Amino acid sequence: MKKYKHVFFDLDHTLWDFELNSTNTLKKLFTQYKLNQHFTDYDHFFNQYKPHNSKLWGDYRYNRITKRELNIQRFHLPLLDVGVDNIEFAKEFSSAYIQNCSLETQLMPHALEILTTLTHIAGLTPPKC
Repeated sequence: MKKYKHVFFDLDHTLWDFELNSTNTLKKLFTQYKLNQHFTDYDHFFNQYKPHNSKLWGDYRYNRITKRELNIQRFHLPLLDVGVDNIEFAKEFSSAYIQNCSLETQLMPHALEILTTLTHIAGLTPPKC
């Protein structure tokens, strides 16, 4: 008799490597949106982005801002740091980030092995990758 009927996973940081997928997306968009016109390089951009993003997530957790504000401001504030005040650009960049990040496919180490093992334990046919 099977003890469990369902196993649920949170994707971020469990199966799906959010940090790597996010970094890959930001690097692609940095090039696509020609942010080197405003930042010396990707690291300069990321070093401006990261503290704003962290603070904004804290504000969101405590209901001080909406998810929409978080998504826009995390890109608007780093631009403001380098003298670019373009909220429409930040909105467009945010939308591209959300859309493109979800298409990234990097998994956490051993994610496939864990899923394959659970599939075998459950007596199912493993998915083809």
